[in-house]
Amino acid sequence: MLDSREPSDPDELRRFLDGCKGEREPVRYLHGYPDLVSWAFCRTGGHSRFLLSEFPLGSQSKVDVVALVSYSGAWEAHYIELEPVDDDVFTKKGTQSERLGIAIRQVNDWRHYIKIRPTEVRQDLARWVRQKDLLGHFPTEPLSNQSGNHLDDMNTVVHERFHIVIGRTSRLSSENLRRFGQFGDGLSQPDLVSYDRFVQVVTERQASLRRPRAGG
Repeated sequence: MLDSREPSDPDELRRFLDGCKGEREPVRYLHGYPDLVSWAFCRTGGHSRFLLSEFPLGSQSKVDVVALVSYSGAWEAHYIELEPVDDDVFTKKGTQSERLGIAIRQVNDWRHYIKIRPTEVRQDLARWVRQKDLLGHFPTEPLSNQSGNHLDDMNTVVHERFHIVIGRTSRLSSENLRRFGQFGDGLSQPDLVSYDRFVQVVTERQASLRRPRAGG
């Protein structure tokens, strides 16, 4: 297994986000830290993890990131849209920003495509995991969890979650922070995630690494 690739200093990540403009900068940055992205969305254990970049859904659409994790009896697939770090998310009147509205429509298109072409999506996921996994965990054949549930088998349970990463919660007013936290559930509506989640993950991971182990 490759060494974990995640920032060792949350302040490094904060400084990057503070000066970040648009969406391509964070995409490039996060591609260099695939473990950070995986931990941000697959917070618990599981049997195996995989991370895919620009995963195609048909010929017209690409998902910025897909984070996969397997459990006993099931898989999870997190479909993630990365939007600008410096977006305000909500207007002063409390309505959605233009970028957020576009992202929601994009994610709803993904959900629809997955619903009407589930077999094709499962097969493409399995193929990409074998060939283009950013974590480099080298899956065994056939691609399955420890319970023998194959990713590309339509009888296998795959829990699909949808997320939009946008803006900074640290910059939101208290009212817009409330709107942010109450928006979506990851299922019928995409879950909203701030780029500050990545800072939180690095902070928690570094604290865990510094914590003395029992019997140490």
